[in-house]
Amino acid sequence: MYLPLIDACRRRRRCSDEPPCYVDTLLDLEVPVKDDDHVASVGVGGSEQQQRISDAELVGLCSEFLGAGSETVAAAIQWIMANLVKRPDIQEAVRREIDDSVGAEAEEVGEEVLEKLEYLNAVVMEALRLHPTTALVFRQVMKEDDVVLDGRRIGVGTTVIFPLEALARDKTVWADPDVFKPERFLASGGGETMNLVAAAGSAGKMKMIPFGAGRRICPGMGVAMLHIGYFVANLVREFVWKEAEGEHTIDLQPHTIVLVTVMKRPLRAHLLQRRRDAKNTS
Repeated sequence: MYLPLIDACRRRRRCSDEPPCYVDTLLDLEVPVKDDDHVASVGVGGSEQQQRISDAELVGLCSEFLGAGSETVAAAIQWIMANLVKRPDIQEAVRREIDDSVGAEAEEVGEEVLEKLEYLNAVVMEALRLHPTTALVFRQVMKEDDVVLDGRRIGVGTTVIFPLEALARDKTVWADPDVFKPERFLASGGGETMNLVAAAGSAGKMKMIPFGAGRRICPGMGVAMLHIGYFVANLVREFVWKEAEGEHTIDLQPHTIVLVTVMKRPLRAHLLQRRRDAKNTS
């Protein structure tokens, strides 16, 4: 799937002066040559030997960037909007918060405003809890991680599987775990704020890990949260979202495609534009 894209980039580079794209930077990337013991080889003069990354490695990087980095964000936005369609009261609360924070003349809800929208961020967190876009997280026990769980030692090299949805719906941790309730992430609503990145020594207090945790946490978490908040804020600001009828009613049943959890029946909704007058008078 990605090899034709990589080959096209190689051909374009030979006959074009266009600005480089992400794949172009990978084509020039060099990494240290390592032996079977993963020790970097040293060349003449004591410098590390370098080599271009292989096509297989290029495919892996493109898959992570274009697949894992976009499909999960799109799925998260769809889950959030589906819940807002099902709960028009929550949708209206998000809209009021946005209107109170952004002037009618503003073209969009910008990045500088997003972090101030506490209720919107609570909605995003609740959707990530209730509908994590990655069904499972796989981690391997490393040599320095001497893990003991319930008195049983988990050996080095063991693969541990974390079922994210089951963890986030644990009734011993969450009240009404199957209910979409953003207030659980608001201190003013009797809930608690939550950081998705655990501080040192606080991993035991983490209640949800939609991006994984620790040293191997998803490196794209910050960008993903920004994109999700940005699109949801502007979609709610520009349109009133209403549930369609008949076969297009909202169905929150999940369906997993290559570890990405999406809606089994994709979201269909009626959209009513609400800012036409503001745009025409500006």
